[in-house]
Amino acid sequence: EAQNLREQAAETLALAERRQQDADKEAEAMIAQAKEDAKRIMEEARKDIAERLARREAQAEARIARAEAEATEQVRRAAADAATEAARRLLAEDTAVDQFESAAREIEKALG
Repeated sequence: EAQNLREQAAETLALAERRQQDADKEAEAMIAQAKEDAKRIMEEARKDIAERLARREAQAEARIARAEAEATEQVRRAAADAATEAARRLLAEDTAVDQFESAAREIEKALG
């Protein structure tokens, strides 16, 4: 009977060792899978961040372009307004000179 108990103990030990080996293999597989998952998640996060940064950069560049266009338009309008005002003043001055010359001619005629 002792022999039988030894055999049962050996079988139980062998079974326990196999189960331990299986558990170790399963744990190693789980760790490997977790590492792969973590690597994939990190790559996806990096890609997502890069895409977001690219979108924000494009949006910022678009805002800058709009601001530049608006500033250019404002400068163009200001230049056009200044040119119009200068032309108006020149015309007013020319009219005053013409009126003065006309009055001078009238005076010469009257005196002369």
